[in-house]
Amino acid sequence: MGSISINDDSGGWPPNGRVKLAARPLANHASEARRRSAAPQLTRVSLGGSYRSTSFTEYLMNSNSAELADRLEKLERTVRRLRLVSGGLGIALISSFLMAAQSRTEGSDVLKTQLLIVQDGQGRDRIRLGAPMPDGRQYVGMQILNSDGLEQFGLGLKPDGAVSMGFDTKPGVGDQRNRERLNMGVTATGQGWIRYLDNQTRARLRLALDSVDAPSIQFMDWPGNSRIVVRQVGFTGDTTLEWKH
Repeated sequence: MGSISINDDSGGWPPNGRVKLAARPLANHASEARRRSAAPQLTRVSLGGSYRSTSFTEYLMNSNSAELADRLEKLERTVRRLRLVSGGLGIALISSFLMAAQSRTEGSDVLKTQLLIVQDGQGRDRIRLGAPMPDGRQYVGMQILNSDGLEQFGLGLKPDGAVSMGFDTKPGVGDQRNRERLNMGVTATGQGWIRYLDNQTRARLRLALDSVDAPSIQFMDWPGNSRIVVRQVGFTGDTTLEWKH
């Protein structure tokens, strides 16, 4: 389409008295109309006499914000529950620790058991305390063992009330059928005694109180395998005895 000329003799604007209007083709008008219809449209919502424009993009943002707020609320509830559970567990652990510590403190000076075994740094039994002892004999006692696990000191209390101690030589010295070299104790009737043995396990010296509490010393000789000669020295004089075995 061409231009349209308008003549104006009134001497107004424009000064040359001619206005040119450019007309766009109809095809361009149709294209513009389609472009406008495809673009996001604005709607007016009445809010108490005022108007607010809402676009589709803003709608999506509002929708996402609502979903995000819901998720945040759920997360906060979960965190609160976890705090409550953690607090409860913490209180329970602290209470258990305090109760255990109190129990250890109250019972630290008392140890109750039937058999106590003390080991060295290599894990070997060195001391045994038992009631009864683990050797099958029904007596309360204590044993001190060497590095090979063999007894070298023993203390025992018998059911009849007699008590005795035995000191042993180390293995390999003298007759190994009996490694005791010194014994002492108190009989069930109250007499104390001490006995010495040689490396052939023969009793050679004995100190004791007799049944009337008279002290005596006995020296023993073994002239043969069938008899023992005993010389007893006391306040009433010397006495020589011969025992057969």
